[in-house]
Amino acid sequence: RQAISDKREGLMLTNLNGLFQGNRYIRLEAPVRLRTAGRIVTDIDGAILDLITGELALFQLKWQDFRGANLKQTISRAKNFVGAVSTWAKTTSRWIDENGIEKLLISLRVPSIAHTPVKGVHLFAIGQMSARFGQYGYDSENNNLAISTWPQFLRIRHEVGPADRVLSRMFEK
Repeated sequence: RQAISDKREGLMLTNLNGLFQGNRYIRLEAPVRLRTAGRIVTDIDGAILDLITGELALFQLKWQDFRGANLKQTISRAKNFVGAVSTWAKTTSRWIDENGIEKLLISLRVPSIAHTPVKGVHLFAIGQMSARFGQYGYDSENNNLAISTWPQFLRIRHEVGPADRVLSRMFEK
């Protein structure tokens, strides 16, 4: 069980990348750590760059397990999830503000030939299961962070389909 669990966020990244195929998108193949002065500040589990629109989506992927949890444990896990992804969003936004988009693209290993002017950055946090934490009193206060479960994200991706501004439309939903 542990051997399978160790690869779970990698599986989520593979599934995420599978939703954005073709030459229109550049996908992050492995997680990236953002550093300041040699110190790891945060990580990015996934990224999608739309070469047509210049939109960039950054992803924090979480595999939280709520099976067998009682109500008190579920509330605690909800609080921890929302706190963790909210902190990630703030830290990532601050890093981008301090270092700029060009350094972000270099950190994401986007080939320089594909450096499309980035016109917008959207932050997504995707939980494998049970990420509707507003019902427990925990919602992110970060307006630049969209939180969803994997099934919700998959549904939204299929609803948006081949739109002109795919990432923006997904973020708005």
